[in-house]
Amino acid sequence: MHYLITQPGKPIPVYDGSRPFCAVVAAEIVVDSGWRRRLCAWLVDLGCVYALTHGPECAEWHDAIDDAILAKHDFTSVPANEHVMTTWHDDEPLSEVLWFAKHSALHPVHELQDLMVLHVSEHEQEESIRELYAAAEQLDAADHQA
Repeated sequence: MHYLITQPGKPIPVYDGSRPFCAVVAAEIVVDSGWRRRLCAWLVDLGCVYALTHGPECAEWHDAIDDAILAKHDFTSVPANEHVMTTWHDDEPLSEVLWFAKHSALHPVHELQDLMVLHVSEHEQEESIRELYAAAEQLDAADHQA
């Protein structure tokens, strides 16, 4: 798992993980729609093929990712190998979203090589998010539904 933190007015972080990858956009702050669109285009250009959005305006993040992949292909047909699966999770704790990313996020064409947690926040929380992800890794589907 790669943890990256970002916020408007700061440089976009560097992602050095494997591709294609799954991303959890964990937004804790409300951002300008233009900045959100630029960040989502960056995600798509990097090789994100599955994105889960969480936090305030997670539906808007979801739509911006969908728009980014369509714009990349001039609003024509998107090839199956470049399709980005998207889900939003507005009423779930981040622990549930990380569990879903680990155990249920599947792409129809690609095996997901890595997970990026893109934390849109004013405060770094890498350690606590890594702990949530470690706990999600230890639960299998049977444990989760119990």
